[in-house]
Amino acid sequence: MAISATIKETVVHIGDIIRVHTRIVEGEKERIQIFEGMVIVIRGRGENRSFTVRKIAVGNIGVERIFPFITPWVTKIEVKKLVLCVEPSFITPAINPPKKSPKSPNTLLNYLYLH
Repeated sequence: MAISATIKETVVHIGDIIRVHTRIVEGEKERIQIFEGMVIVIRGRGENRSFTVRKIAVGNIGVERIFPFITPWVTKIEVKKLVLCVEPSFITPAINPPKKSPKSPNTLLNYLYLH
């Protein structure tokens, strides 16, 4: 995984808040849709490179979208906010939160069994 990359002549780092302008074709009509969020991962090599942008939608629901580097559908990328140093734990929420400490012998056995 890379920490930074150049996408459509724009330098993007992990943790940056960006706006991705995507061209959407619906029948004969064409429009530009903007997806704004934080870059959480840049992966791949060569033509297979991609980056993932995560935003928080209405109702505190996280939406992630994966964009390839080389695509005619992405028209423009704007960097809204640069992040100088980012720690991975701040980017994505904890998938397995720390378990509570055991209080009784039965939970101690379960705790030791699970770990």
